[in-house]
Amino acid sequence: MNRSPDEPFLVRRPAPPSRLAPLLALALCWSGAAWPVELPRFDCVITPFKMADVASPVPGVLEVVHLDRSDRVEQGQVVAALDSGVERASLELSRVRATMNSEVHLGKINLAFAEREKARLDSLYTKKVASFHDKDRAERDAALSQWKLRQARDVKKLRQLELHKAEEVLRQKTVRSPLSGVVLERYKSAGEYVEDQPILRLAQLDPLNVEAIVPMEFFGKIQVGMVGEVVPETILKRPHEASVKVVDWMGNAASGTFGVRLELPNPDYRLPAGQKCVVRFLPGSAPSPAVVQQNSMPAETGSTHPDEDVEAPAPALAARGEAQQRPGVEFPPETVEPSGLAEPEPMAGEAGVHTEAVVPEPDPDTALEMPVETEAEPEHALAGLSPSGGHRCHAIGPLQSADLADQLSVLLDDNGFRVSRRETSEQVQAGFSVETPDRDNRQAVRELAAQLREQGIRDMQIMRRKGRGWRISLGYYTKRKLAELRHEKFSILGVETVMTEHTKSRASWWLDLIPASGEISDQALREIIDGIVVGLRPEPIDCPAVLTAQR
Repeated sequence: MNRSPDEPFLVRRPAPPSRLAPLLALALCWSGAAWPVELPRFDCVITPFKMADVASPVPGVLEVVHLDRSDRVEQGQVVAALDSGVERASLELSRVRATMNSEVHLGKINLAFAEREKARLDSLYTKKVASFHDKDRAERDAALSQWKLRQARDVKKLRQLELHKAEEVLRQKTVRSPLSGVVLERYKSAGEYVEDQPILRLAQLDPLNVEAIVPMEFFGKIQVGMVGEVVPETILKRPHEASVKVVDWMGNAASGTFGVRLELPNPDYRLPAGQKCVVRFLPGSAPSPAVVQQNSMPAETGSTHPDEDVEAPAPALAARGEAQQRPGVEFPPETVEPSGLAEPEPMAGEAGVHTEAVVPEPDPDTALEMPVETEAEPEHALAGLSPSGGHRCHAIGPLQSADLADQLSVLLDDNGFRVSRRETSEQVQAGFSVETPDRDNRQAVRELAAQLREQGIRDMQIMRRKGRGWRISLGYYTKRKLAELRHEKFSILGVETVMTEHTKSRASWWLDLIPASGEISDQALREIIDGIVVGLRPEPIDCPAVLTAQR
């Protein structure tokens, strides 16, 4: 560029650095780590959440197998049963033996007579009428009668334990499902002998597992809690959200990959397992590093109790202190004490004022006489006091059979309780039926049955209801969910059906009792009840009401 002689000579100097440059660089450094990294798509496989080969705990001959391949099953449902004729007979024999009380009553009568005889001879011996030999024999007879009564009660308790054993042996003949899902394979049929072979293979399909294989270069970028979009390869080719549950800590050196497992909800079973898929991890769905470190890192040695305070790692505190010295970077006020222990939260309504409860130390001279703290009783238990002795009354139930109520009543009577039995009844759910609406005549219901057979439906039964016409029964189920699935199946086929709930009356028995003499602890009462029914707990009730019922 040419310059004229009259034009002044100008020297261009480099522009001074901006004052904002260090702050901008620092901001970029701090914010660069927060930007999510876009991850590519990875191949995956959709598998069942859980699979189980269901077998019998004891060998035997299969009497019935209730399910077949592709049938749905609920957790706890009976799927098969072994021949149990001998076990049922043994159970009935044990039940009869456990209800026999003749030996106990005989021991009570002998003990009462021996005690009266001993009292008479003691009186005669005091008056110098009876000899010491007669008095000694009466004392021996009274002691023997007492021990014979205790022996009869011990034998009765052993018989009750034998009854419980017989019930458990019979229970082992019934095979129940350990999960809710579908039947993948049926290996055995009725009449076959089983020992250690599986009977059915079950799979839980809600939720589903998504197993992804990820290259090692992405290790650390996928964390537990992230959300991934799973697109199946064949059926329902649309994104489905799944959450990361497992990230392997060890990779495969041969393939240079590591495994990631996601959990995919599948409440309606529309998405089948056993198909390939593609997963894309959403970058903005990763949890905070503190949460990931707490949930996914292996536990260090030391205390891991959730109520204990743990000091923050020294590198984290050092980095925080170094960052606070940087210009332009601000942190919220420090909430951690120098010792690393957080202050407790203030109680509601105390305006941040902390109070400490002062517990006095027990006196060593009277420590043994202090009462033991027990669980707080309900308020209505305080009212259950009898005017005569102050004894607490209890109600035990519900008991599902009169024989069981008789056994427990005799046992409580032997242990010094006044027992009264009362019977109650309630309406309980019996099952659900799926049926067609009523037809006026038999010809109309036959035409409907022919239409159902054309659609491949064979499991049906024509029924006549007095005063209501004719209808077709399409199934009876004990579970509401199974009946609803059957009802929806016919709705899809265009068949009008109705689902009806059926109830039945179930009787139950309660035992109301009060101690005849002395106070008995709740723990002792529970031990007595566990001799007949394990897990049944007494309920405190009002004593005047029990006394009125017993009169």
